Amino acid sequence: MADARAGGVMFEHLRREREAAVQHAMAALTAAEESLTPLKAVVSEREAAREAAGAAIAPAQQRAQSAAANMDAAQATVNQRRSARDTAAGTLDQARQDGDTIADEEPENPLPNGKPNPRWPAWNTQMRHADQRVQAAEQALTAAESDLSTAVQVRDTAAAEAAQAAAQLADKQARAANAQADFAAARAAFDTVEQGLPTERQAVDQARAALQALDARAAQLMATPLDRGVLEPLADEEYAALSELRQQRAELLARRVARVADQRVRLSALDSFAAGLAPLRQVIGGWPDASRFPSLGTANAALVSVLDAIQQQRANPPGQRTDDFGVLLARLDQAAAALQAAVAQASTERDQAAAQLTAAAQALTDHQKEQP
Repeated sequence: MADARAGGVMFEHLRREREAAVQHAMAALTAAEESLTPLKAVVSEREAAREAAGAAIAPAQQRAQSAAANMDAAQATVNQRRSARDTAAGTLDQARQDGDTIADEEPENPLPNGKPNPRWPAWNTQMRHADQRVQAAEQALTAAESDLSTAVQVRDTAAAEAAQAAAQLADKQARAANAQADFAAARAAFDTVEQGLPTERQAVDQARAALQALDARAAQLMATPLDRGVLEPLADEEYAALSELRQQRAELLARRVARVADQRVRLSALDSFAAGLAPLRQVIGGWPDASRFPSLGTANAALVSVLDAIQQQRANPPGQRTDDFGVLLARLDQAAAALQAAVAQASTERDQAAAQLTAAAQALTDHQKEQP
């Protein structure tokens, strides 16, 4: 009787374990099935966002191409008018040289005998015509320089518009890449749950089968009259099942401890990263010229989103934090792409300023050469 009572107590314990396993498996299956609906909605939402972001690229590309074409045309005009200015400067130099040559050939007047030199009127007419040619060349050079200055201004405006269009295109492309990443993550989450449903259903079937097998053994254990030859193997099976459960619990505990330790390390690294990221956001937000770079606004918004999310989670104990590393990484990718776009725009503006400085230095050199 004592063995029967011990077997009954052991059976009740194992049955509670099996029932709990069935309930747990059913709860996991139900949660997975119910999560499909919101996950599908997220997939649809992010797919629409991806399509919208992708559709915004083509107009931005057209604007960037049009702006680049305008800048090329404006640069061609600058080159043409610079050539015309150089030609006008050469014409003026030649006219001045011709005038100097004629001036050096002025005949003596009056002659030593006091009479007018008959050659002087012809020379004077020739000299007057030379002065007129110099004046005309000077006017032509002034007009050419004015035309060149206007062309340079138009070219600089076109270059600024091209740089802005290129930055906007880079921003649109970064947004499209982030939208694609968000969609891929949502789709992967949906597929993972959907593909895991057969496994969840199998787990329910296995848990139910284990419970049914336990009930079948219990019926044999509690059958009368007792048969020692039947009871002993069944009791060994029960003890083996208990040992297996203990081993499983020990393994689960070890994995949980390792997971908690790994989470603490990851969260510590995340907090350190956020501390290093904060100064960058402050610099961007406080830079007076930030408005000239549209992509900096995108980068700043992404960084603020990341830092705010981390700050909110830091208020919770490590075991209760729910930092979404996937979302944070996507936002950081968006910030990085936007910063690269800003660097590209700044590089373009720097090259344009260097070209303008070179042109100004050349114009100054040319002007100095023209001075007598």
